[in-house]
Amino acid sequence: MVQTESQGQVPAFVQEVIDDLLPLIQQVELGRYAVGMSGSLTKRVWDERSDIDLRLYHEQPMEQPGPEDPRWLPYFARIAWWAERGVTIDGLWARTIDEVDASVAAWLSGDHRPDPIVWSVWGYHPLPDLSQQLAVDDPYGIIAGWRAQLTTYPPILKERLLAHHLESLHYWRDDYHYANKVVREDVVFLAGLSTRLVHDVIQVIFALNETFFAGDGNNLRLIEGFAIAPDDAANRITAILYPPTGIDGIEAQRAQIIALIDDLDVLATDPSARSGHSRFA
Repeated sequence: MVQTESQGQVPAFVQEVIDDLLPLIQQVELGRYAVGMSGSLTKRVWDERSDIDLRLYHEQPMEQPGPEDPRWLPYFARIAWWAERGVTIDGLWARTIDEVDASVAAWLSGDHRPDPIVWSVWGYHPLPDLSQQLAVDDPYGIIAGWRAQLTTYPPILKERLLAHHLESLHYWRDDYHYANKVVREDVVFLAGLSTRLVHDVIQVIFALNETFFAGDGNNLRLIEGFAIAPDDAANRITAILYPPTGIDGIEAQRAQIIALIDDLDVLATDPSARSGHSRFA
């Protein structure tokens, strides 16, 4: 059995999957490489609907691994075998080490532009993925090196994220177009805008707590444990996203968004004004 960092930290059947697949990855010539595990398992929000997310970092350029490549056919045959047994493995997302090095350096300098990837609603955010990643196989210390860079939340990143997302929230808070769309009951516009503003709110809450944005999944569950957040933030956000139908519902939705923005302004300017929650750990 291959000794990996995941042993004792993931369910037994997941470790069985790792022990089965890892030799099939290692047999491919990759130069310097590392294999990691990410997703809900490493964020401690895994449930029975979660899949297994493996990451491959490699030195030599190559196409994304796929069953059409003879080198990777045995690996994907085993993924199919596991799928027949009810275990979903999300392929094998591969990136070069240089690519990830450059991305980490950019984010640590405050350049917070997520990668536009089709399977990620708000783009791929590398820092939470890397900072919480389990090293399945890291013979060159590549994953360990990235995690070491991410033990402290960068002040410049917090400053840039707060400025960017608060600017959006402040713009829309008093915008007459928004108010008019409510009166006109333009539900398509309002559905898109309310989701965007909720995303801005969530980004501000994560930045205030100096925690890397978790990506698309389980944000409200994580926010419930933050020390700095508007009172009852998770329930208020849920109510915004599921308003009653009709003019009363969308008027209430806008009022609730404005109230959240005002609460965030207080938190952003007065760190002592915080909720009674303990920080998520």
